[in-house]
Amino acid sequence: GRKSSFDDLYTYYNNVWYSNRFTHACIDYTDTAVVNIPATVNGLLVWEYLYEAFYDNENLQAINVDAQNQDFLSENGILFFKPKTELCVFPQCKSVTQYTIPSTVSIISKAAFYNQKYIKEVTIPKNVEEIYDFAFAMCPNLSTVTILNSDCEIWDYWDDPDPYTISNGYNENTGLYYYNGVIKGYEGSIAQEYAQNYGIKFVSLGVDPAKTTTTTTSTTTSTRTDGRSDRQTSTRHSIQADSFHGLKSPSSGVLK
Repeated sequence: GRKSSFDDLYTYYNNVWYSNRFTHACIDYTDTAVVNIPATVNGLLVWEYLYEAFYDNENLQAINVDAQNQDFLSENGILFFKPKTELCVFPQCKSVTQYTIPSTVSIISKAAFYNQKYIKEVTIPKNVEEIYDFAFAMCPNLSTVTILNSDCEIWDYWDDPDPYTISNGYNENTGLYYYNGVIKGYEGSIAQEYAQNYGIKFVSLGVDPAKTTTTTTSTTTSTRTDGRSDRQTSTRHSIQADSFHGLKSPSSGVLK
């Protein structure tokens, strides 16, 4: 059969490079300030992206999506998966210093805020169940992360000495990520555990009201022979994936 050419595999459309995945089109690379994602490219649905397509774009201010796109949507220049349950990309040059994750979101994607230049304070409401690795990495001005779900998982290498999912930068001399801000959350929360694990200042919001109003609950932890709870050792992993669509499975990290 005929060999595929470069033009068969890649399409440059409206200042964005797309790769032909044969069943769909994937956003591969862009360096423009405003990205406009169509519903289709060359007749293929656009529903996948490489995370580096956006975090490598140091000019990115906004992402807009065609209303006919079946999987993506945009709100105020921020990219989500429909129906706005997963926050995919918060443009790194979007001039916003405070942001509250929408109440519809349950997942903050890998590298969603990576290298965001302006963000200082982020509030993560109780509906968010998972913060994927590198979600708030390399945000130089980030000073406060408030996590209101006590059971919200934070994907990171918990056995490493440095945090990268929530970090201000990377020290070339030590080879370590660092975060000089604070994490706010409830007593006994994963947020508190994460902060203490990495020596990050933790500001307690007291007892989680959701815990005190529940009269009958089943325990989510159990004692192990190594002294750690099952919760402490489960799903605390990084994700290896070149692209995202829907939920992802834990394996190993690729950015560190």
